Amino acid sequence: MTCFWDSIRESLNLNLISNEEFINNLKNKNNLTKDIKWNNEYLNDKQLEENYQHIKNFEISDIYNGYDCSSCEPFLFLIANIYKKNIYHNYNGIDILYYKSIDSSKLSFSSNTGHFWYNKHISNNILNNYQNNVDDIQITSEGPTWDPPF
Repeated sequence: MTCFWDSIRESLNLNLISNEEFINNLKNKNNLTKDIKWNNEYLNDKQLEENYQHIKNFEISDIYNGYDCSSCEPFLFLIANIYKKNIYHNYNGIDILYYKSIDSSKLSFSSNTGHFWYNKHISNNILNNYQNNVDDIQITSEGPTWDPPF
């Protein structure tokens, strides 16, 4: 039951390291992700600190019991920040954007109440397969606006 970790490692082409090593690396690089927008809004200081503490206190030994991914997921904030990615997450039918910058590459994930997966086809071929897609993000001084293809 490591679909969350397996999917993220696959999206980042990190299949040669274990989930434990990957999570340890994330924990070692944990930071307040102040420059990541979530659905076009920055988190407040309390939310940033809660995300930081969630990652700091995460027990790696628990990964085989599944991971309860949130709609405002601390690890996705951290991954967007560390790996300079814009992350699109369809969370049980709700579209969520973790926005790093206009120059960041894009990853797409989906999840429901029991599974999390990488949308490899969408992430790798989005320019070729969609007219109104996440590459059609309109960037304004306030951040992105977006009409997702999910």
